[in-house]
Amino acid sequence: MAIDGKQIECITAVNTFVEALEIMGLDRVLTLGKKLSGIPLISKVRPTKYQTFKQLGSLYICTHSSTKDMKRLLDELGVALNLSIQVKIL
Repeated sequence: MAIDGKQIECITAVNTFVEALEIMGLDRVLTLGKKLSGIPLISKVRPTKYQTFKQLGSLYICTHSSTKDMKRLLDELGVALNLSIQVKIL
């Protein structure tokens, strides 16, 4: 995948997803209020409903999702944040 020309390739879809969110700007994404699997995509409070999240500093990123849904959300975020984004599922 690529965001504004920056190529991102990780071994797992989850790691690629998290790295993409970091490049987009976690604070910028947080302000959009997006949800994934019914819980906030990014939260300042540790999620209690699911154990599948990644902590980055003081923020928690929900990773409880299919690769297809993560791709869809990244595409939506790219539009909302006016970023040139290309996501391919391999």
